[in-house]
Amino acid sequence: STWGHFSVHSSARAMRIIYLFAVLLGFWMSFQLGALWTQAEVNAGSAPQFPPRSESPYAVDPNTRPPHIADRGSEPQARVTQPQGSALDPVPKAAMPANKAAVATVKTAPMVRERQNLVLGLAINQESTKYVRRFIVSLRRAAPDAVLVLCVDSGTRAKLAALEVEYDVTFFVFDPAALPQPWAKYHPSNYRYWVYEQWLAGFPADELATAFRAAFVTDVRDAVFQSDPFAAIMDDSDGGESLHVFEEVLGRQIAHCGWNSGWISDCYHPKLFERMRTELILCSGTTMGSWGAVLRYINAMFVTLLESSFCERNGIDQGAHNVLLRTAAGSLADQVTFHSHEHGRIATLGMVGTEAVVDAWRDGVLFNKDNVPYAVVHQVDRHNFLDQALSAKFS
Repeated sequence: STWGHFSVHSSARAMRIIYLFAVLLGFWMSFQLGALWTQAEVNAGSAPQFPPRSESPYAVDPNTRPPHIADRGSEPQARVTQPQGSALDPVPKAAMPANKAAVATVKTAPMVRERQNLVLGLAINQESTKYVRRFIVSLRRAAPDAVLVLCVDSGTRAKLAALEVEYDVTFFVFDPAALPQPWAKYHPSNYRYWVYEQWLAGFPADELATAFRAAFVTDVRDAVFQSDPFAAIMDDSDGGESLHVFEEVLGRQIAHCGWNSGWISDCYHPKLFERMRTELILCSGTTMGSWGAVLRYINAMFVTLLESSFCERNGIDQGAHNVLLRTAAGSLADQVTFHSHEHGRIATLGMVGTEAVVDAWRDGVLFNKDNVPYAVVHQVDRHNFLDQALSAKFS
């Protein structure tokens, strides 16, 4: 009958609602049990142990480490200091992180000219040289005098050999298969800071602190230069050490993004995540500053990620970057400037809608909201038309 038919369907719908409620209740109970278990760990003092710090070639105070999950019992702190003199002073040669199996000897010495600007990046396992070539060609058109150092595996270096002389590229060759622990299990976006430390360890102790004027540490595959970023962003007027970091799209808070939330909540004290949740997202793929500030930044990332093996996965470098810059900025430089995507000179396009990118693209150049061309366009591969246009422009 009609009533029977209606009753059967109503019963089925009710069963689905009950099942859904049971699943949600299960998730909620799991979360509560997890919280109780975490509190039990805190009370028992059974936090995971950090790996040793001896791999770092700089002096970092172990009492001021970033607030990892192992510090759950105390109020979070996050500062990198300069104890016993300058953080730029390397430890004795015997303690340098020299892993000869991982680092080759093919043109690893930095080609440093008097107080130039440095562009530093990592490019490995490149099936094609298309994107790295685009990066190199665009940089040389925009900033022909900058020193370019690319950390590469031997296969990538062989594919890019023709560009070495033509575009004045310094290759620092290392073997990803021979990294020490815990770095051997890390994603390239995280272990790149170990590689950068290896490259820095090759400088004579009395030359490192003054090797460059400024540096830009950047992703390679998805970044393109439209103009000289040092001329667009750096300002020597204060005479101090400055660091410049770059936000993603305006209004996008850490709490709004599951990825960024996870990269912080998995690795840090819950109280710190609560403090961070309303901050705008900073991109770890582009960081610029005076040379001293960048040295401290690289070291801070190295130390933080070295102690993050318990939460390692692709992306935690961005969590570390956000925590360090939002909570410890004062210890990394005399002045830290946060640049917005909309009004700054570096575009970070991962969370920007394609329509907005199309509107900002005019006559082969991408502009910001102030109608000023971006110096660097990052995450170009998120928008296919832009990716193709910039590849053709800098082929």
